[in-house]
Amino acid sequence: MSAGPVVRFSDAPADVRAAHALCLQRMGPALVEDAAGFARSATEATVDWVPVLALAEIDGELAGVLLGGLLPAVRLVSLPYTAIDERFERRGLWRALKAATLARLHEMAAERGLPAPFGNVSEEEEGGYHYQQKLKQGATPLPVPYRQPAEQGLEETALALTFDPFPGAPTGFSRDELLAIVAALYRALYRIAEPEAHPAYQRIRAAFTERET
Repeated sequence: MSAGPVVRFSDAPADVRAAHALCLQRMGPALVEDAAGFARSATEATVDWVPVLALAEIDGELAGVLLGGLLPAVRLVSLPYTAIDERFERRGLWRALKAATLARLHEMAAERGLPAPFGNVSEEEEGGYHYQQKLKQGATPLPVPYRQPAEQGLEETALALTFDPFPGAPTGFSRDELLAIVAALYRALYRIAEPEAHPAYQRIRAAFTERET
């Protein structure tokens, strides 16, 4: 009988490559950045992004991965990549990875003297499996016409943003707060220095304006 999953954290190049390969296999190239971009997202901390890569193993074999990080500018975390090897599905790996990663991110915020995050915001393929699972577990879709920017080997794609609040989180976001979250994600995940000038961001802002007129 197989043992339960062991979750560990790593920034070793071999683990990063294995995580990227599993994400590509399970999520597809339309939603996973190129190898160089993924490595930066998984290992390089900046003022906008403090990452952690979690790997779940069963009997010494890689069974699942989760890449998450702190978004200090907006006091949130994001978990942009989760992938479970299909051979190990329905064994509680996603819950184990998420719990371990969120605990580690709270520790990292405290270690760096950052404000405690109050929720998790993530890009999701609207209607996809992870999107549906998150909604079932209490997350809500944010009312923002979000677009994944054409960066790091990706095409511009309309996606949903989900928000999973932590205890004591504020309720609701203003238009400006939602745009600040978009800018934070663009700086953190896509290394866009001036997100407000990016064409994808401008299209999001224009869509907000159209809604209000």
